[in-house]
Amino acid sequence: MGADHPTTATSLNNLANLYQSQGNYAAALPLSARALAIREQALGADHPDTAGSLNNLAELYRAQGNYAAALPLYARALAINEQALGADHPATAGSLNNLAGLYQSQGNYAAALPLYARALAISEQALGADHPDTAGSLNNLAINHYYQGDLPTAEQLMRRALGICSTRLGLDHPTTQTIHQSLAAIRQRLAGASPQPPTDPAEALAPLLTTIAAIAAGDAAQRPAVEQALSHLEQQGWMLRGPVTRIWAGERDRDALVADLDDQDTALVEHILARIDKA
Repeated sequence: MGADHPTTATSLNNLANLYQSQGNYAAALPLSARALAIREQALGADHPDTAGSLNNLAELYRAQGNYAAALPLYARALAINEQALGADHPATAGSLNNLAGLYQSQGNYAAALPLYARALAISEQALGADHPDTAGSLNNLAINHYYQGDLPTAEQLMRRALGICSTRLGLDHPTTQTIHQSLAAIRQRLAGASPQPPTDPAEALAPLLTTIAAIAAGDAAQRPAVEQALSHLEQQGWMLRGPVTRIWAGERDRDALVADLDDQDTALVEHILARIDKA
């Protein structure tokens, strides 16, 4: 088919995704960049598949903390999806969430807010008010309001997200447990018991971290659910999927696992390793 065929781009993208899932961002980056170049040339600069490659490359830059490189790629992917698929398409909602997540990772909550709100409106309209993806958008918007100090709105949104996940995913699903912990933190602040947002994300994510450690010890029953929860967290800027996959494969070298991670992701990986050591 040739080095510049769209199918080659798909193969490059698949290999890049594998490296990314392993946390090997340095290996994934040139493959993702080449896939983007092929799709731009073969399919056009405004094709939805080109938007997909832009998003993939942006994710890699964000995982490495290179927000300046990720931002224009996310913005361009959003513009393409809006034009090619429509302003109310679920893929457009995904692009809005990605761009908002980047802004939120930078602490720019004001810029993220309208993007999260629009993504939620699209999900409700296109997928339904009780869809798990709608719950994800509710969670994202709730966290944004939480960190901006609008606790009543955050509580309302997170409570609705919890209701959806409890019904659709089950009470024991890691995503449901994570949202339950987030709602508890919001209510604690509303009650005046906690004057500031928690500085240690490991507290809110404790059930998920414990389940990750249990899977590493051989209890694989919850692995599909945890993988889904990790993908959901990745949309919020948490880059745990790669190192967790490597932990499940048996890797325990702390320095290798946290290479290229930011301080918060590093701390969560350390908590996982500590739980494994105690098991």
